[in-house]
Amino acid sequence: MLMGTARMGSQGDPGAVVDQYCRVFGARNVAVADSSVFTTGPEKNPVLTAMALAARASERLATELRSGDI
Repeated sequence: MLMGTARMGSQGDPGAVVDQYCRVFGARNVAVADSSVFTTGPEKNPVLTAMALAARASERLATELRSGDI
């Protein structure tokens, strides 16, 4: 499955696997940075959206690494 196998959502949402920064619930320091976090299949090519989500996740991880939270 290319999309939707690790759905993004709020903690406690049924079916949600990752938060808004693509971090896996219940597994600190694990992030999913691909189109599997999409909640639905997009109408157009999803490459730029997947790249933007990966960039956002990596920026958040870098910030946490610099601050010592990881």
